[in-house]
Amino acid sequence: MIHLMGKFRRFYLVYFREGYVKRQLALRKGECHQCARCCSFVFVCPMLTRQGLCRIYNKCRLEMCKGFPIDQRDIDEVALCGGTCGYRFEKHPFHYPPSHSIQANVSKRREDLQPEPLATSSDDLITP
Repeated sequence: MIHLMGKFRRFYLVYFREGYVKRQLALRKGECHQCARCCSFVFVCPMLTRQGLCRIYNKCRLEMCKGFPIDQRDIDEVALCGGTCGYRFEKHPFHYPPSHSIQANVSKRREDLQPEPLATSSDDLITP
């Protein structure tokens, strides 16, 4: 189930959160070990050979394949399958996961929409 959710998450990020993916790929270091663990989540990719190598690795891979791993969650997913991903992510001082930044924006907007409190005592009233 976790692999299916990961597939949906990566699809969404690659096609609808291009800025986040671009920032994450700038932080990604290392190289692919071509272990094929990520190619076997949910179903085995039809582009894998019997030896577990990608037929189209240097030719025309899908955007989701080129971008894998997008963030640490993807590396953790490989580890759940017993693999060790060749990539790692450098820490960025201003990096926040997408859900955190979205929540912060929503909270800020709610604060901006709150009405000013009414005067509750004579000291709060402005007199000429």
